[in-house]
Amino acid sequence: MRPVVFIIIFLAGVLNLYSQKIPVSCNYDGQKISYEVYQKFCSSFAENGSDVVSQHGSAVIVTPVLKKGTMKQIEGIEVKKAGKTTLTIKISDKITGRDTMIKRDYDVTGQSEYEIQSGIATEMQEDTKLWNQINAAIVTLFKATDCTVLEAAIKKSEEKEGVSRALQNLLLAQNTFSICMGDLSAYEKQLKQKFNDEICEKSLYDAKIMINSGKEHLTDRAVSILLQIPPDAKCREEALKLSDELFQKNAMNQKSKEKLTRYRKLVNGNGYTQWLELIED
Repeated sequence: MRPVVFIIIFLAGVLNLYSQKIPVSCNYDGQKISYEVYQKFCSSFAENGSDVVSQHGSAVIVTPVLKKGTMKQIEGIEVKKAGKTTLTIKISDKITGRDTMIKRDYDVTGQSEYEIQSGIATEMQEDTKLWNQINAAIVTLFKATDCTVLEAAIKKSEEKEGVSRALQNLLLAQNTFSICMGDLSAYEKQLKQKFNDEICEKSLYDAKIMINSGKEHLTDRAVSILLQIPPDAKCREEALKLSDELFQKNAMNQKSKEKLTRYRKLVNGNGYTQWLELIED
């Protein structure tokens, strides 16, 4: 039986559609853009978004990718390559699948791939029109959000991927599209109850098997499983008892010990916010 893997993204505060900026997360496509250009894109995005804010964990994501055209070799004092590169920005709501794209072409030259990529990054950073287009596209996508469609998409994820994924999507939706919080409240209550029941049954079962194995790598895995149990879960006392067993066996690495110590403290103190931060670590 596989443990329920659950990662909740914690966003500080509740965002208001009319008074605060729209949270958006940068997404890295490692095969279609260099990490250097990606970092410069995200940095410029954070600086140029008049209606948006770069914030990890949003349901709205922007993914920049590059497609290099045919490069011609230029002979001179130094041999360089020149050609057109297309920057495509995909803006999407990863819960419903709604998306839109923006494309910009840049003519670049350079002796090496590094110089070419650096040239693209510089042109992109200085392209005011690009940032205005991105900002406008995100606002349009955000304002077109239908809370009924959003809830239906989350329920579909529950059917296909389980309660854990659905609850993750619901919390993302509430924190990103705050106008839908009221519409999603009843479903949220149902999901949290289902999640508590499921996580207790599966996690405790799997953790016990791994603890009894006596093997270090399985003991470390047992710690990871226990960390998935929220501090307000109905089985919190059982989780604490299992954590006692883990400490007595002392067959785990230092990082696992530190995480388990933090977990025990926050469970005893019902530190829900700290738990969210712990399972992201």
